[in-house]
Amino acid sequence: MDNKVNFETWLHNKTTVVAGFLGSALLSFAIWVFSQVYGQSVKHLESIDNKFDMLTKDIIAIKLQDSANTITINTLKNDVLDLKTVNKEVLGRLGSLEKSSAQHEQQLRQLSK
Repeated sequence: MDNKVNFETWLHNKTTVVAGFLGSALLSFAIWVFSQVYGQSVKHLESIDNKFDMLTKDIIAIKLQDSANTITINTLKNDVLDLKTVNKEVLGRLGSLEKSSAQHEQQLRQLSK
């Protein structure tokens, strides 16, 4: 299950990075074409391109953090399940010890009579 989650996270991260890169490259290409054809407002469009790049990087950072949080949550869930299993075993052993302790006390009482 961990491998599947790790692979899905890796794939999600890589897809996000590639999509962000392609989107940024496409916008840069469109700005270049526009500047070649019209030669106007290039600085304004470059500003938009820079803002788009920053936004893309922010989105990627958020998605990476979300993926890391998902992995952490899944790890914690597995740890809780392990602790519940161990707790059940410990409670079973404690019950056995209490029974044997009660039996020993009863045997001691019978011997002391």
